[in-house]
Amino acid sequence: MIIVKLMGGLGNQMFQYAAARALALEKGTWVYLDASFLMEDAKGRWTQREYELGVFNIQYNFERSGRVNFLRKLETSSYFRKISENKFWPFGFRHFNEPDSKFHPELFKYPRNTYLHGYFQSEKYFANYAGQIRRDFEIINSPDARNAAMLEQIRTVNSVSVHVRRGDYVTLKSASEFHGMMGLEYYTAGAQHIIEKTNKDVEFFIFSDEPGWVKANLKLPGKSTYIDWNAGKTAFEDMRLMSNCRHHIIANSSFSWWGAWLNPSEEKIVVAPKRWFAGSQAENDIVPHTWIKY
Repeated sequence: MIIVKLMGGLGNQMFQYAAARALALEKGTWVYLDASFLMEDAKGRWTQREYELGVFNIQYNFERSGRVNFLRKLETSSYFRKISENKFWPFGFRHFNEPDSKFHPELFKYPRNTYLHGYFQSEKYFANYAGQIRRDFEIINSPDARNAAMLEQIRTVNSVSVHVRRGDYVTLKSASEFHGMMGLEYYTAGAQHIIEKTNKDVEFFIFSDEPGWVKANLKLPGKSTYIDWNAGKTAFEDMRLMSNCRHHIIANSSFSWWGAWLNPSEEKIVVAPKRWFAGSQAENDIVPHTWIKY
């Protein structure tokens, strides 16, 4: 079995599941989710999150046995991590600790019983199983009447999803320093790029965790519709709507990354930030090579 530790919000949990699912398919085994970290009290040190993958058609079990406690200790002990790589390691599980934000193909050399710790923010981990991953991330329940009507509108026009991530990027110092914010000029440049490339009238559908601020500050060169009614436990509805748009302007956010990636169209244009993180992790494989960096 492939056990993966869940950390972060919906987008991060999707990356972690997708990498584990790809490895499990490669090894002919199942995915088990370790949600124990999500139950820890953040005490203001990080953004408290909950398990959010239950809305999808994913294939998994929860791992609740005592071995999770042992495997998690390997995250903080470089000594045990090192000896766990030895062929004489006496336990049935290996531990893969993602060293940085780049793609690490050596993951696929690990055995069918492996514990994964990391964010795995690259489609390279699961590109060979893209169709299966998209099926896994189909939302089980139908949208309510308001979202269904918006979905129909999005599908009938040359739609562009625009995601503006604020929230803890603004309010939590550690998140702000690590991620940074995309400026308004990024969004206007991205909008202009898509208008020029499509040579059509476009309609922008704007999503944000702070819609009031966006309405007051973001002015794009085209008709704009603000989606401001999905939040908290229904935030996944924004991802459904985004993924049905034809083109995308994403934030430096795993949530909007998935909104664009789940759109399977080969004709889509995706505008993404040139610099994903404000601080460290400058080198990464987050943005696929077919997306446009601004």
